[in-house]
Amino acid sequence: LNIYRRPLLYLNDLKQHDGVAILSPKIHLSEKEVETLYSYLEQGGKVVLSAHDEDTLRRFGNFFFKIGASQYAESMEDESFENYKVETMVSDVDDEVFRSGEMYSFYSKIYFSHRPTCGKTKEVSCYYYSQEVGKGLVFLFLGLPLNSNSLINLDSNRFFAYRLARHAPSLL
Repeated sequence: LNIYRRPLLYLNDLKQHDGVAILSPKIHLSEKEVETLYSYLEQGGKVVLSAHDEDTLRRFGNFFFKIGASQYAESMEDESFENYKVETMVSDVDDEVFRSGEMYSFYSKIYFSHRPTCGKTKEVSCYYYSQEVGKGLVFLFLGLPLNSNSLINLDSNRFFAYRLARHAPSLL
């Protein structure tokens, strides 16, 4: 695991790793960074994104536009959210990291606004999105990253973390 604390991503840095994680960025991605991530994805890279609030999610907006997923840059604040309240649900998603029928927990005060059922029911797809781009994959998670749930004393989502690690064993 390498951690870079500089303002720009460079393709040569990314090529050395199977995946890159951008967790709750403090600034918008630059156009150069968007192009770099896009090139990385086309070559088979994996990009893991996480946003903990509406402002953070909007900072990915130009990237979502580039990959044709701009509807995922909008969210709604969950008015029923309470601090330390974790939503646990059976997965309605069956893909690279989630399995239909398994239980997952999310700690998030936002959910995707383009899905009309999300304000009424809690589903994994209200907090998660993935998309193929070229030979690569983008994963977007709302709230605290699922593999970090132990930070709030919740030992769940272990299988999710293992599956994600199979896609990007070397993560930047």
